[in-house]
Amino acid sequence: MGKENLYQPFEIECKELQRFPASMKRINFFELIYVMEGAGTQVVNNNRFTYRKGNLFLLTPQDAYSFDISVPTTFFFLRFNELVNTIITVVARNIALKLPKNIKENTGEAVLEILHYIQENIFDPKMLRAEMLSKQFSISLSYLGRYFKKQTGETLQHYIANYKLRLVEARLLHSDMTINEIAYEFDFTDESHLNRAFKKHKGMSPTAYRKLNQAAQ
Repeated sequence: MGKENLYQPFEIECKELQRFPASMKRINFFELIYVMEGAGTQVVNNNRFTYRKGNLFLLTPQDAYSFDISVPTTFFFLRFNELVNTIITVVARNIALKLPKNIKENTGEAVLEILHYIQENIFDPKMLRAEMLSKQFSISLSYLGRYFKKQTGETLQHYIANYKLRLVEARLLHSDMTINEIAYEFDFTDESHLNRAFKKHKGMSPTAYRKLNQAAQ
């Protein structure tokens, strides 16, 4: 197994590959890998993950990885030695936002397209109605809900609601927007509607959540 070191504060590289070196690479630095085009499978510490355009991977020192490329892939690599906690925290949170817990390597491509569509249209509730999704992805309305739950482990509406509320969390933590402004952005009826939904989600009001996390910083 080859071992890679980094001899400068950071390194940026963009390359298109049809195949990845056969041997696993073990790194002694942090590496962000963004998939600009292509598809295949990433192997990290003997765990396999399907990848596609738009995926972002964070690798840490002593990770061993390789890629099985099925569609020629353009990778963007950002390698750095010193861990910047704020950057890594934001990246990790945004990766966690994207996918339900039960997404597996063999998860169907169609449900990944549905998830991407939801994320792109999260600010437009009309586009997220089951009827619209059924038409968009040519899946019968009666089967759509069962298919989504089978693939992700949660209902379609539960995923949409939780994804929206996790974005609300990000606004509370990383912006100066008022609660009313956040409610308007995410199409809640009013501030009270957001308060009720958020309290059910996190066990406290948005204001209390923001104050608690500001105090912890």
